[in-house]
Amino acid sequence: SVHIIIDAATSNVTGNVTLNSGDAIGTRIGSPVTNVAGGDIEVNAGGTIALNSAGPGNAGTIRTAGGVTLNTQSVTQGPDAVIQANTLTVNTQQGASLIGANSVNTFSAFNALFGDVALNNSSALLTLPAVQNTGGAFQLNQSGDLLVTGLVNSGPQAIAATGTLTVQAGASGSSQLFSVGDQTVSAGSILLQGGSSGNGNSASITAVGGSQTVNAGAGGIT
Repeated sequence: SVHIIIDAATSNVTGNVTLNSGDAIGTRIGSPVTNVAGGDIEVNAGGTIALNSAGPGNAGTIRTAGGVTLNTQSVTQGPDAVIQANTLTVNTQQGASLIGANSVNTFSAFNALFGDVALNNSSALLTLPAVQNTGGAFQLNQSGDLLVTGLVNSGPQAIAATGTLTVQAGASGSSQLFSVGDQTVSAGSILLQGGSSGNGNSASITAVGGSQTVNAGAGGIT
């Protein structure tokens, strides 16, 4: 496996990293679509990381079978841009708009100042170990199952999964979808799994300071 580090932050505090569309095909960091190799990819920018798009197959792409880490002020993504990885970790100050055709298995986000965090994703199972965005909203559209194993803490939340949403506490702590402001959660079914008997860890979906709407499909809420 090959590890890739792109650093536009060390020498230029406002440096941007931009992947544009081309005349017929886009630009990419990492593997081609037909042969996805392992290795981690890290992109550092003092300004913005932008994955632009002009249509399907003609967009900025980051692709690996390993992990992707984005450290930057903000992230923007066109609707046909792609991040494909096992894990995606985003560290920002002013939000992340990941609204492309993404496919990751684990997503963590930490937004320090203001701005929203949004992710469109398609995978059999997406795991959320931690999302922190107290300065803005969190929006997630997941095609597949969704597993929350830690604290997802933000302003207003809009979380949708086509499959089963499981909020699962573990031996090390509780798990929670927690919003300050309006919260909408929808899934084909919803499962709240507390910790083992005696450890006191809980699984919950909570909204304060706003309205809460929880929709479960035929599977209901258990």
